[in-house]
Amino acid sequence: MPEFEITFEPGYIVQFLFAIILLIVIIFIIYKVKKFLRPKDEIVDREMVKRKWQEIEQLLEQNTENSYKLAIMEADKLLDYALKAKMLPGNDLGGRLKVACARNPKLKSVWPAHIARNKIVHDPHYIITKNTAYNAIKRFKYALNILGVL
Repeated sequence: MPEFEITFEPGYIVQFLFAIILLIVIIFIIYKVKKFLRPKDEIVDREMVKRKWQEIEQLLEQNTENSYKLAIMEADKLLDYALKAKMLPGNDLGGRLKVACARNPKLKSVWPAHIARNKIVHDPHYIITKNTAYNAIKRFKYALNILGVL
């Protein structure tokens, strides 16, 4: 029976060790780059959100058209804050809301409230009723709860 002798030349051993070390370095670099590029954890000041929400509810209790409009505008800003904190892309709340709705279809229910806000801001003759205001605020609250910030 023929005998096989395995011999290692010093040059091959050095090349093999170099390849292993290089592979480890490449894996480490990829890990660090991915960690650096990963979005940072959301930063939501839940106490501020609760405080602002109480202010919005106090505005509703004033029972004036102007307080209804202000409550809706403030709730819209709060929703925008939450979506930004969730690191959702978009140039404005509408853009961020489209992305959010794609990720969670339940958020589509907030669109009428956002549209009401847009009417308030862009149409000085827009009249808002108590019922419309309460409905919009209810939708904003639902969205903030879905996002887990309220």
